[in-house]
Amino acid sequence: MRTEQASISEKRDLNQEASELRDIIDSQDDIILIITRDYSIENVNKGGLTLLGRDKEDVIGEKCYQALHAEVEPCQYCPFTQTMKTKKTEAVERYDATFEKHFRIKSTPILNEHGDVMKCVLSMRDVTEKVNTEAKLKRMQQELNLDRRLVAIGQVAAGMTHEINNPLTGVIAFSQMLMQMDIPENMKEAVEVIYDGASRVVGIVDRLRTFARRDRPAKEYADLNDIIGNTLAMRAYEIRSNGIEVTTHLATDLPETMANVGQLQQVLLNIIINAEQAMETSFKQKKLTITTEQVADKIRASISDNGPGIPEEIIDRLFDPFFTTKDNNSGMGLGLNISYGIITEHGGEIRAQNEPDSGATFIIELPIVAETRERNPSNIADAEQEEPAEARILVVDDEPHICRALDRLLTEKGHQVETTSSPFKALEMLSETKYDLILLDLRMPDMNGIEFYDRIRAISPALQQKVVCVTGDVVSTQNEAFLHETGIPCVAKPFGVNELMRQVRHVLEGEKNGTQVTYSHS
Repeated sequence: MRTEQASISEKRDLNQEASELRDIIDSQDDIILIITRDYSIENVNKGGLTLLGRDKEDVIGEKCYQALHAEVEPCQYCPFTQTMKTKKTEAVERYDATFEKHFRIKSTPILNEHGDVMKCVLSMRDVTEKVNTEAKLKRMQQELNLDRRLVAIGQVAAGMTHEINNPLTGVIAFSQMLMQMDIPENMKEAVEVIYDGASRVVGIVDRLRTFARRDRPAKEYADLNDIIGNTLAMRAYEIRSNGIEVTTHLATDLPETMANVGQLQQVLLNIIINAEQAMETSFKQKKLTITTEQVADKIRASISDNGPGIPEEIIDRLFDPFFTTKDNNSGMGLGLNISYGIITEHGGEIRAQNEPDSGATFIIELPIVAETRERNPSNIADAEQEEPAEARILVVDDEPHICRALDRLLTEKGHQVETTSSPFKALEMLSETKYDLILLDLRMPDMNGIEFYDRIRAISPALQQKVVCVTGDVVSTQNEAFLHETGIPCVAKPFGVNELMRQVRHVLEGEKNGTQVTYSHS
């Protein structure tokens, strides 16, 4: 009798322990399955049943790969397959397309007395939130690295534009003056070639300055067609070298949007470079087609190539922060996920699609700005206005040929001009002579224009309102802050004759110009 009671008591204890064990397993957040050697499900906890959305009796005995993925054979990445080989715990972390979640899957072996694997405990932990957080941090790091690179580009651009624009200023100014003179036709043609060639270089420098300028507001009125044109011009050499035929269909009446021009240019560059790389191995004529149009209340840009297209299995993951088809040495460092972020921040959308006859298309849609801005008056109209009466003007610039060009130009307009390449000499001249206007270079070796401007106060505070900056360095943070604080006008080198005279007239007549920094070569 005692033996029977002990047996009943032991059985009750075992049942209680089993019940407690089941409760413990069911209370786990992880999905837990007991899998036999033939991949059959022997047991499953509540988390697993919730994931599958099925009853326990329907799941028991089914193959795990059938129950979880409706497959007919074990998954290639299955850690249990590896466990049966190594007899050790194996784990893998991956995205599960069936459940649209990231899982950490671990296989822990259950061994018999001979050390052979009889079954395993397969646990699946949902790490989607962790992966998303890591993805967000990775994207933030990418954006930080990108911003650092752009700052470096801006610093390089500041030096490059100054060094290039200084000699270009003299070439353009003198060639413009020569074209306005009565010279032989054969000489006029040569001068026009010189002017056109210099203007092409100016365009290249302007695009670099646009890409790296720090004086742009976060967002401004922008013409998408202009941005596309400038971006294609930046890639013109590479496109031509790769034998790519570019076709554009740009809507002539395309409305404007509010945008950070530099950021949109980065997005377009990334897409165009991706298209170039996609067409690299093509033996047919490589074609890049860009179209703009208005669609309802948005403006749309479509960039299409005739490459191999995007594999269907990855097209939905192109903008995923963790996804890339390139090695570490490919591309320009600006991923499609960052492009996606830029367009989203602009209130727009970006997507990719394959074309029926091969090739891929990236579509960017941006909101239309309802308000219209007041256009800047034509420089030509300004140039035709009557010049102010004779003024005494001091030119302070460390480039002798720019001093000569400004002396010649302003003298022909009826002004008295004195020039110096030394800011210290200029201060002496200001103490001895009364000037109506100062044309001041901001970047000089002995004393920069900002220091010179501050010293003018001690001589004549009113003269600080009679300064026009003429400089090739408007991308530096220091110059940007100075121009913003003082509100004085600045003509970016290389300037055009009409633009310079417009600014001179405004300052001499005491008018306020709405534009802080002007860029013109006409």
